[in-house]
Amino acid sequence: MNSNISEKWAREKLIPNLPENAVVNIDNAPYHSVQINKIPNSIIHSPGDLKVDLLQLVKLNTPKFKTYKFDLILQEHGFKVLRLSPYQCVYIWSDIKRQIRIINPIADMDMNKLLRETEQARNKTSNDRWQSYCKHVKKFELKYLEKDAIIEEMCESLQISLMDDKESDIEYDSEATISAESEDDNI
Repeated sequence: MNSNISEKWAREKLIPNLPENAVVNIDNAPYHSVQINKIPNSIIHSPGDLKVDLLQLVKLNTPKFKTYKFDLILQEHGFKVLRLSPYQCVYIWSDIKRQIRIINPIADMDMNKLLRETEQARNKTSNDRWQSYCKHVKKFELKYLEKDAIIEEMCESLQISLMDDKESDIEYDSEATISAESEDDNI
């Protein structure tokens, strides 16, 4: 699956079969998550800007909300989009979608049949499997929170040095000179 096929399916199969004012739950699959308003790769700034200034520039240039192409397609037709949290139910949906793809490889099934097949695939998922996926997600979230705390701590001590090439060369040369003088003292 890719974003073009997913968007085509949404326009031709999903949207015509949705009831008016429907709310559509979207997972975070890459083909649903083509972001329109990405964070810029570079931001113009002055070489003398302090860390606080740079952080403010990043904040000003970061979109408040992510805008996804797939969401806009649905919203243009009056539907509301509700995105699942990352990894929430991804494992179960992955199983269900795999089963649906086996019986519908070109994604041309009518909506009523798709709903019946999805319900059947969901019912095939055992309670043990649901529980194991939930435990896995909880464990993953705890690891993420631990890493987030470490990253936050590291960022607090982060120093950003902005020098032009001449200043950098002078500093490097003076360090080399100091290093060479220290070696001479030891001889």
